[in-house]
Amino acid sequence: MKRQVKTLALGLFEITQRKFPEIRFMNIQEHPEQADRYWINVVGDMDEERKIAMNKFVANKAMKILVEEGYSFAIMLDNRLELA
Repeated sequence: MKRQVKTLALGLFEITQRKFPEIRFMNIQEHPEQADRYWINVVGDMDEERKIAMNKFVANKAMKILVEEGYSFAIMLDNRLELA
């Protein structure tokens, strides 16, 4: 993985975690089928409303990165509330 990709992914995670402190970083994964697309895997406890809010927040930030840098990111939540 390119250093620039890792830097962008970790930056996106950090600003997202500031707004949604219940998430914890797991790893960065390349999309299995799409070039220059990456998943930032996180774990956390969120209800559906909070998860939707996080997805909207990330989508806005990730779109800016896509336009400026050419890399696509998504934060993928492993929601512990759903496992209970």
